[in-house]
This record gives sequence, C-alpha cells and structure tokens, in this order.
Amino acid sequence: MPSAFELLEETPRPFLDLIALKEKFLKLSSSVHPDRVHALGEAEKSAATQRFADLNAAYLLLRDPQRRLSLLFEIETGTKLPNIQSTPADIVELFMEVGQFFRDVDPYLSRTNNQSETSSIVRATSRIRQHEWSNQLKILQAKIETHMEHALLDLQKLDANWMTGNQHQSLTPLLEHLARVFAYLARWNQQLSERSFQLKTL
Repeated sequence: MPSAFELLEETPRPFLDLIALKEKFLKLSSSVHPDRVHALGEAEKSAATQRFADLNAAYLLLRDPQRRLSLLFEIETGTKLPNIQSTPADIVELFMEVGQFFRDVDPYLSRTNNQSETSSIVRATSRIRQHEWSNQLKILQAKIETHMEHALLDLQKLDANWMTGNQHQSLTPLLEHLARVFAYLARWNQQLSERSFQLKTL
C-alpha cells in the first residue's frame, strides 16, 4: 500500500503548504470523484471509488501536522512513534492550566446538567459563573493557538534542515517532539471545544 506521501505525489517532509496540498488532492481526485464515475462499469466504478477514498484519506492525514510527522517518523525509522505519555517540557505549564480548568469546570457542568434550577437568583448566579468559565476557556484557547503558531514555526525550521541535508536520523528526535506537541495541543483544543459547547447549551 503506497504511503500518503506517495498517493499525493509529495516528497516525505515535515512541512507541507496546505493550500498547495489541497490543490494537489483536488487535481488527482477529480477524475475519480463519485460524481464523475456514474457512467462507468461496476468494476471501474468500484476502483474509482476506492482510489478516491485512498486519496481523501491521504489528504486528511497529510493536512494534520501530528499525523504527518508520525508517518514521517515511521518512514524514517521503520517503527511507529513510541506511545510515551509524558507531556513535552515546553507545554507543561499550559498542561497544568488546562488540567486545572477541567478540574474546576467539570463539576459545575455536571451539577448544572443534573439539576433543575427554577430560582431566578440561582439562574442569575449560574449565568455569571457560566460567563466566567467561558472567558477562561477563551483565554486557554488563545494560549493553545499561540503555542500552535510557535510549533508551526519550529516545524518550518525543521523542514528547512530536513530538505537541505541527508542527516535525517539526527533530526528525528525533534520530529518526534513536535509530533507530540501537536498531538497534545490538538487534544486540548478538542476538549475545550467540547466544554465550550456544553457551556453554551446550559
């Protein structure tokens, strides 16, 4: 089975321009898009459908920096990225802040979802608290976005070094580190988005 890089005819590398990647995907997949294969025979239609699915899966993988770096690590080392649970040192402080926020807000969400508040005073107090949680959540999301921007800059620097030499082995520790940073940031962002939705629907 060809790798995602091979399917989209991309050189295996840490950084990819997402706009160019999307254009490449659209170009390669246009002839096998489900809307264009209705007149084909069943065998050809099945092959086209599978080809489109493979290209789409490759595109979704390569547009995600964490998944792209994990694949690149596997290509370079012949092994999957180790499943190490420790938080990268440069985002430990953010990890503590996010964890504390979850410990504080989750009991509030649980109580609010499990009780019927009829008192106007209780409802008013709850709205104030909800507003406070929402503000804290937005601050954390902004911090995650800042860390994501810094990680992308580090990724571009890694890519420049990657493409100018053949000493990839010496760069794999940084590749692994950035893969973990992106994984944690994406996970926290998703978890915060879930809490944000819950706060909005109270």
